[in-house]
This record gives sequence, structure tokens and C-alpha cells, in this order.
Amino acid sequence: MKRFLYMFCWMLVIGFLFYYAIQWRMSLVILMKEEFLFLPLMIFTVVFPIILGMLLRLPKLILEWKQYNKWSYDWMKFFVVALPNLFVLILFVLSYFNLFTVMHVFIVGDYILPTVVGLVFGYVLLDCIKGSNSDEKM
Repeated sequence: MKRFLYMFCWMLVIGFLFYYAIQWRMSLVILMKEEFLFLPLMIFTVVFPIILGMLLRLPKLILEWKQYNKWSYDWMKFFVVALPNLFVLILFVLSYFNLFTVMHVFIVGDYILPTVVGLVFGYVLLDCIKGSNSDEKM
């Protein structure tokens, strides 16, 4: 029951954050249409999914933080999963400024690609942190 309440509270926090972020995104879209400022919306489109992905992994990381006392980073998972996603996000930003136009093939008027890639990147970034107990004798 305690774990359920812990996860439920986290989902409420993430839900409220998501709601206010959508409101903020709508105001950025209005700003973009009125004043032709594309940069704030582009930054939000890339950064917010990363933060949301990290928030989705954070509750489990906090539970693991209490359980383990020795920490390492899974660099293989970072290089195989997170780094290609970061590369796609960088290509998205470059294509937004017309510096790299190949990504326009994947962007069909919406921001689905950077949202999914940012969520995966943020989640895996924290998922690479692994804990173990140092009680084991060699």
C-alpha cells in the first residue's frame, strides 16, 4: 500500500507538470504565431520530453537509492540506446534551423519524433545508473 501511494503521488506530480507544460506550450505557439519567435517553442519541444522521461524514471531511482550503496553507470546502454536518441534530437534542432534538411522527411507537421526520442533519452539517461551492494566479499 505504501508503494502504491508513493507511485500514485509521483504520477499526480507528473500529471500536473504535464498539464501545465501543455498550457505553456500553447502560449509558446501563440507567441510563435504572433511574433515569429520559433526558438522558444523549439527549445521546449526538445527539452521538455527529456525532463518528462527523467521524471518517469526518477521514482524507481529514488527507491533504488535507498536500497543500494555502490553505484555505477551502464555506459554500454548509454552508447547503444541514449546516444543515438541524442543524435536524432541534435539532427532535429539542426533541421529546424535549416542546417540539416534530411530530418524534414520525418517531420510531418507535428512534433511526435522529438517527443518520443526525448522521452526515451531522458528515461534511459537515468536508467543507466545502476546500484549494487558492496557487502559482497571477493
